Amino acid sequence: MNTEEHRRLRNVTDSHERSASVEEEEYVKRYDAYRPKFQGIPEGYYPNTWGNIILIWSLLAVLYIIAAGLFALFLKLLFIDTVAVSWVYAGIGGVYVMAVIFLIFVGQTMKSRLEKKYMEEALSKQNEQNKRANPNAI
Repeated sequence: MNTEEHRRLRNVTDSHERSASVEEEEYVKRYDAYRPKFQGIPEGYYPNTWGNIILIWSLLAVLYIIAAGLFALFLKLLFIDTVAVSWVYAGIGGVYVMAVIFLIFVGQTMKSRLEKKYMEEALSKQNEQNKRANPNAI
């Protein structure tokens, strides 16, 4: 046996031993199947950085400060003129309900449009695949 062939055979066995040890380190046998020991990152998952966390907390603090100020203002107005404040509360509640109904309506129409569009795309792809598979079909 030539030294070059010997070196190649030795490299093959070394790489096989290395791959076997890597498989043993990264996979564990559970439920009669080898499953990876490592946890992958789910698709579309982007963890928050410290900058994002600080930004979120600061925006929430500003929101709560504004909400507390409006609550205090309406509470003070409630003692000044009860009827007017009651109408303001009723108006704000009505606008809120109408806004939620409008957003639900818009969301549902957008969803149905997208579903229809994707269904048409899927059908056209399926028709193309059928034409490729059976070029003589009518």
